[in-house]
Amino acid sequence: LESDRINVDKLAEKIDEGLFPSANARMPRPSPSWRVGNVTPFWQGADIIIAAEPMPEYRGSKTVLVTQHAPTLALLLHRLRDACSNSLGHVSKYEFFGRIAESVNHHIFDHSNASEHEVLRTAAHEARNVLDNWLDRIDR
Repeated sequence: LESDRINVDKLAEKIDEGLFPSANARMPRPSPSWRVGNVTPFWQGADIIIAAEPMPEYRGSKTVLVTQHAPTLALLLHRLRDACSNSLGHVSKYEFFGRIAESVNHHIFDHSNASEHEVLRTAAHEARNVLDNWLDRIDR
């Protein structure tokens, strides 16, 4: 967990310094196989969906996060998944990504014109919070 927390801190630093995503980053593209009505999400996994536009035809139980920053946020989630590979398992990924999605959703709700930097920073901050909570549980 500690090495994953260091990895998340490094990603957060890149966000703060304006170095994420890097100029040569390969942005995720929507996957046609994930199409919901007329919308194709940029991320679908761990019971969350990230899309750039509303999905009025979606009738599932997943957390849906709609933001104009969906491609960059999806890229960050991919990087967080890789950065936290020691901590994430078949069950823990639901809490990890679910809490990130809920945190970003709350931020967007409170700040409808949230910048890309704010959205990414909120996601990275919550990723760190989740790892800190897990370490606290272990230390008890």
